[in-house]
Amino acid sequence: MNWTNFFSVLADAFDSGHCLELVREIWENDRWFTFSAFERTAAFCERQMREAGLSEVERLPLKADGHTAYGDWVIPRAWDVSEAYLELPDGRRLADYQSVPCSLVMYSAPTPPEGIWAEVLAVEDPNQVNPASVKGKLLLTDRTSRELIPLAMEGGAVGILSDFIPLSAARKTLDGLEEVSRWDNDFRVPVNDTGLFAFSLSPNSGRLLRSLLRDGPVCLYAKVSTRFYDGECYTVSGLLPGSDPEAKELLLYGHLCEPGAEDNASGCALLMELAEKLAALIREGYLSRPQRGIRFVIGYECVGSMGYLALHPERAGRQLCAIVADMVGTEKIDNAHLGIWHDPVSNWSFLDAVLPAVVRDWQKTERQIFQWEERPFSVGSDNIMADPCWGFPTAAMITEPAFSYHSSLDTPDRIEPETLRRNAAILGAAALWLASAGPEEAGQLADWLLEKPDEWLGSCQASLREAALKQAMESLKRLGLEELPPCAETSLPELPSSVGTLEGNKIYRRKVPGCLTFATAPKLRDSPWKPAWNDSLNCPLFWADGRRTLWQIAVLSAWEQGKTQDREIREEFLRLHAYFSFLEVHGYLESNYNGERGE
Repeated sequence: MNWTNFFSVLADAFDSGHCLELVREIWENDRWFTFSAFERTAAFCERQMREAGLSEVERLPLKADGHTAYGDWVIPRAWDVSEAYLELPDGRRLADYQSVPCSLVMYSAPTPPEGIWAEVLAVEDPNQVNPASVKGKLLLTDRTSRELIPLAMEGGAVGILSDFIPLSAARKTLDGLEEVSRWDNDFRVPVNDTGLFAFSLSPNSGRLLRSLLRDGPVCLYAKVSTRFYDGECYTVSGLLPGSDPEAKELLLYGHLCEPGAEDNASGCALLMELAEKLAALIREGYLSRPQRGIRFVIGYECVGSMGYLALHPERAGRQLCAIVADMVGTEKIDNAHLGIWHDPVSNWSFLDAVLPAVVRDWQKTERQIFQWEERPFSVGSDNIMADPCWGFPTAAMITEPAFSYHSSLDTPDRIEPETLRRNAAILGAAALWLASAGPEEAGQLADWLLEKPDEWLGSCQASLREAALKQAMESLKRLGLEELPPCAETSLPELPSSVGTLEGNKIYRRKVPGCLTFATAPKLRDSPWKPAWNDSLNCPLFWADGRRTLWQIAVLSAWEQGKTQDREIREEFLRLHAYFSFLEVHGYLESNYNGERGE
């Protein structure tokens, strides 16, 4: 398991200066977050992959029409902006898209061509406001735009002004953010049918507006020139071929279509630079060509990867594993540190041992100590490919939370060259080792997993250790290991008599692949279930494989959430019984699949 052999070769070859140029090229387009800009970025990335010498380079068009589904994910209807600004009567601008693109909330609807004048109404609690009082007004809030949309629609407001900037472990106060606008995509539904626009104000602009309101009514002029249309968004991919065209491949993914240099130009630029250098090192004989190919894929977050897998089922079936490079370019300046995000326990694998081990060995070998952490699975990025329905494990490298996250502060000057270089070497070493590993390496890995489980199961709940270890051992077959060492079976509590036998023994199979969003079913938006970006509503579905009973799924789901008490498990069963029944009624699940009981 000597991935350390790759460290110095990759670190020396990686050109962080060129990678920074790639970051800037992507950022210069995507910072406008329009679909015409996204198309320019995709064309640029396609050229880079061809120039890097990758094969099977493709710019895969995905429909941005607000209704075409990829799994259960839908790209919103394409949207472009020509201008948008918000002015005081004296001509001072509180927001201007041309100077600060993030000051316009993405997917905002247009004003009339001549713009509008409207009075501002400050709203502290939308639940305490009479809807009749907001008609024709601009609603000012320190909450998210999303929280005021129902009030605005019911009462007939014309738009929303929000100076909300969330705090986090990386930004505990608003110091340093006084002139920053949050990137807000709160109209990100398949189609913005609200008719509303919104501006994301900086804290200083919000403070000025509130001070003016204390002296009396304030009217503002807003002009928003946007358009919606049926368009396309692209997932770009290219292959670094392996020596065995029949072998499985690795997939390395980064997402485009967000306005930040860190989130996420850094991940895509790192992958393209790494692809170019790996191709050159192999071509020039400094590295041997690995057995397996490495496929580099970049596109819209989540929908881009779901579209790629849905439209390339033959590739989905031949993936060994995937690693997502999300925010990977800055740490110190952003008060952030690297996180290695694991698979869900339902898809735990060799990858969950290898990637953290590579990070630890980088620190030892290169004597470069930096803060990092292992994190359990969460629906947070294209790591949603870790859903077992796609058939391969997926881990992620994400430096989050960050001070500049989702804001106009996320610019190329904050990217740290040495952070790019280190993360590229770690990712490249892991990828090369996995692309080259065979039965011998898999056997060594199995011995290590059994001998030192605490080293790689530390982030796994104690009740799930046996299940996770068994999953990981099974995954070693993907590396060619035929004789698996003995591994204890997961012991689940018996179905209690207090739980109905029929309900507890019901077996479910999923009919819609991937994490659920209900984007394809607008009528479900107001249901009590909100699965988008929700771990506790998606992870239980990962256990629904057409063999396990609902009781078994409830036990495993409870354990994965750290709930081990009998009462907690019963509560999880009741919750999932209601949720799964709801999903079955609406066509997302079918029950009694094959009529078999789970084991």
